[in-house]
Amino acid sequence: MSKSSLILEKNYKLQQSAETKTKIAELNDKIERATRIKNKLNDLKKEVKEHRTNSKNIFKEYSYWKGENNSKWEEKSESELISGSITNCIKNIDDNIDRLIDKITEMQNEVNSLGSTLSVLENAINSIAAAIEKLTN
Repeated sequence: MSKSSLILEKNYKLQQSAETKTKIAELNDKIERATRIKNKLNDLKKEVKEHRTNSKNIFKEYSYWKGENNSKWEEKSESELISGSITNCIKNIDDNIDRLIDKITEMQNEVNSLGSTLSVLENAINSIAAAIEKLTN
């Protein structure tokens, strides 16, 4: 190969390497943001679970309201509000956390793959640089 074609090939590989590094940096930023969101969702889930526990305790702590209507209200509130809505909210948070975990894993795998590509490009750049040096020696 001629020196000029080697230089062109080296420049092309350098451009590919720079693009790969940019893509890796972008993915790492996205992974970091997604991880922060996942942590916030985990905190939210803990808070909602606390509210569920506190809501259940309200019925036990305040027994000064007695009667048939109270027991109907208490049963309905406990089944619909606590067991229904709050538990459903926790399930939805869990589903979102699971999706984030999947996306984070997907992006981490892509970073690993790009790292391999980058390594191959850097090896090619080094080989081309050595070939150019031999031609000019």
